[in-house]
Amino acid sequence: MEDIDKREAELLARLEAERETRIAEKIAAGEIVSVPLYIVAGSEASARAQEERAKADKLAELRATGDQREVVFSPVELVITGVVQHGEARDPERAPTAPAFSRDDAAAPRVGPRDFAPLPAASAGAAAPTAVLTAADTGVEQEEPQPPLVETPICVQTRQCRNDDDPGEVVEGYFSVDGSTVTVTNASGGHVGSRAITAGEDPKTVARRLLREKTPESESFTRRLSYPNMGMA
Repeated sequence: MEDIDKREAELLARLEAERETRIAEKIAAGEIVSVPLYIVAGSEASARAQEERAKADKLAELRATGDQREVVFSPVELVITGVVQHGEARDPERAPTAPAFSRDDAAAPRVGPRDFAPLPAASAGAAAPTAVLTAADTGVEQEEPQPPLVETPICVQTRQCRNDDDPGEVVEGYFSVDGSTVTVTNASGGHVGSRAITAGEDPKTVARRLLREKTPESESFTRRLSYPNMGMA
C-alpha cells in the first residue's frame, strides 16, 4: 500500500512539472499573460478575499483593452500579518481535530478501567492530603524560619555604696542577641541601645556595659536617698 501511495505522489509531481513547463512555454510565446499578485492582509480570510478581487480587477482591465488571452496569476504572494484592520474579515475559530492513528496504534493493546489498580481507601477521620508548594514551584524564594529572640535579664550597679546603710544603686534590664548585634532594653521594655559585637566578645559583658552607660540620669534621680547614721543628738 505504501508503494502505491509513493508511485501516485511521483506521478502527480511529474504531471505538475509538465504543466508548469507548458505554461512557461506559452508565456514565452505570448499566448498566455502572466500576472503576479502581492497581497498583505491581517488574516487569511481577508487575504483570500483580496486575492479574488485583485484577480477579477486585473482580468477586467485586460478585457477592457481587448486582450482575450488566457491569464495566469503567478506568483501569488500572500503575507498574513495577524493584525486585523478595521473592515477586514477575521479567520474562523478552528475546531480541534481528532488525532490520527496508525496501524501500529490499532495493534497495540487497549487499556481499560480494569487495568488500573484501585486507590487505597482513606481511613475514617484521616485528613485529606494537602499540597506543599516549594520555592521551585512558586518561583518565590522563601525565607528560612528564624528562631525567636531570647531576652536574658541583667543587672548592673550604677553607684557603689558609701557605708553600711547605703545599698548603692542598681539598674535592671534585658539583652538579646540577633546575629552579631546585642540589643539592650530596660526593665519596662524600653530600648536602651544596640551594638555590634566582634569575634571573641562576651555578649553579656557588652550588654551590661551598654546598660550602665546608656541608662539616663532620670532613672536614678528618683532613687531612695540614703543618709549616714549621725546618732542621737
